[in-house]
Formats: sequence, structure tokens, C-alpha cells
Amino acid sequence: MNAFSFLMGPLLYLYVRSVVYRDFTWRKSHLVHAVPLIFYLFSLAVVAVIDPASLDNIINLRKSFFGAFAMPIFTGIISFQLLFYLGASLWALRSYRARLSNSYSSLDKLSLSWLHLIIGGIGLIWVIGAVNSLAALGARGGKPWPWLSVVNMVIIFGIANFIIFKGLKQPGIFSGIEEKSRYEKSPLSDEESERLAGSLKVFMESKKPHLVPGLSLSDLAKEMAVPRRALSQTINSRLRKNFVDFVNFYRVEEAKRLLSEPGVNGKTILEIAYEAGFNSKSVFNKAFKRHAGMPPKEFRKKASPREKATAFSGK
Repeated sequence: MNAFSFLMGPLLYLYVRSVVYRDFTWRKSHLVHAVPLIFYLFSLAVVAVIDPASLDNIINLRKSFFGAFAMPIFTGIISFQLLFYLGASLWALRSYRARLSNSYSSLDKLSLSWLHLIIGGIGLIWVIGAVNSLAALGARGGKPWPWLSVVNMVIIFGIANFIIFKGLKQPGIFSGIEEKSRYEKSPLSDEESERLAGSLKVFMESKKPHLVPGLSLSDLAKEMAVPRRALSQTINSRLRKNFVDFVNFYRVEEAKRLLSEPGVNGKTILEIAYEAGFNSKSVFNKAFKRHAGMPPKEFRKKASPREKATAFSGK
């Protein structure tokens, strides 16, 4: 056990928040995450004062204090702390994805799925550490399996290099979103919200901004010349949808129209998906099934007889 073990969980959590939120800043209040480490170092200092001779060998210093009573306590603190911060990091990512759904219409390039890999790797470290501790309790002399410690070090090395690689290859991933962007205090009244909802429907049907794959809430608010927070409040509270579902509804309607047009058999479903504003076939299939109640292939088959009937009647 070493002092770094007390920092693994807090640093992971703060790193996740720094990636997720562009307005993240280091504050003095973050020092609360270092309380277990400070307590650990303070304990070592107390032992050093009581037994100065033990300073000749830091390993003996640990052994002299963290014996049969203290070592399991600090090991348990480290395990609980890491597990807690793993959960907090996953919750931060979940909140981030929920915020994305209210701000962007395409999430596949913004989901930060690579962060889940890092959290999973840290979780694997926790599992290996727990197995090693159980092995030490069951072994004679309380000795863990050395090869498990080596595996943990390899995983830590791999995670560190992966983080550096992602930072160098895609520096844009660190842009994040604004943590404090809220509309709860928006002065928009029910009448204004209803009026804006009507204007929004007309704008979507006439201007068709949903055909732009990278459409964001800010882009739409700018095109309509309305405050972003007012637009967000209207979509969320009045229409009871997040931004992704709202935009995808119109994209699916456009795709349905294209699938029902005469001569549509000359286009592939992927081409129609792109033309309707989607930038991923999997996202298109999922959204289409959700809003239309059936896969696009099935909808196309049902639309084909109408196309043939139109051609046969000469219309």
C-alpha cells in the first residue's frame, strides 16, 4: 500500500468532471478529497515522532504502525473510497449524457464512451486488489499474490498512456459542456411558452433545420432569434421531450416521406437516413422504430404497394 492509492479514486472523479464540463475549475474545496491521504500521512508522522529510529526504513515504519490492526483498516478505506468514486464518475457521465440529449441532436461523437473504458479499467484494478487482499487473508503469513500486483501495475500504465493518447489525438474532447447552464429560473410564462411552441413547430416544418446532422440547441435558438434557455424550457416542459427526441421526430417524418415517394427504391436506406439528417445508420434505425413503430425496411415494404398503385393509375 502506498500514498498514491488514496488519490486514485478522487483523481479519476475530478478528471471525469474536467472532461465533461468545460467550465470546470480547480477549487480549494476539492482538497476535501485528499482527507484520507492527509490522515494516512499524519499517522506516519505520528509514528515517526514516537519511534524516530523507524525512519531509517520506510517499509519498517509501515510495518511498525500498520500491523495486524491498522493495515486492514486503511486497506478497507482505500477499497471503499475507490468504489465510491467509481460510482460517482459513472453518475457524472450519466448526467452528462442527459444534458447532451437536451443540447445536441447527434450524440454518437459526444458520448465519451472512451471514458467508460477508463472507468472499467479502474474497476478492474479494484477487483484485482480485492482478490489479492482476500488471497493474503487466506495465505499463511498474510502474503498476497505478487503476480496480481504486477497485473495491476500494467493496467495502470495502460490507462495512463490511453489518457495521453486520447488527449493528443482528439484534443477537442476536452471542450465539454457548461455545468451551470440551466433554465429553472427562466421568466418564460405558460402563454409565452405555448406561443413559442407554435412558432417552433412552424419553423421546423418550413425551414427544416433538422436536416443538418450537427444541429444543436444553440444553433436552433440562433436561427429562430430566441433565447436558448427559453427554447430549452419550451421543448422540455411544454413539449415534454429532450432535444434529441424532438429533432429525431422531424427527421423520422422526413425519412417516412422519402420512403413513401415514387422512385424511392433507387435509394438505399442509408442514403435516406443521411438525407433526413441522421449521421449514423444504427441511430436512424433506433429512432425510426421508436417514432414510427416499425423498422425502416418494414415501413418501406408497406409503402411500396401505394407507390405501385400510384404508378398503375397513372397519377
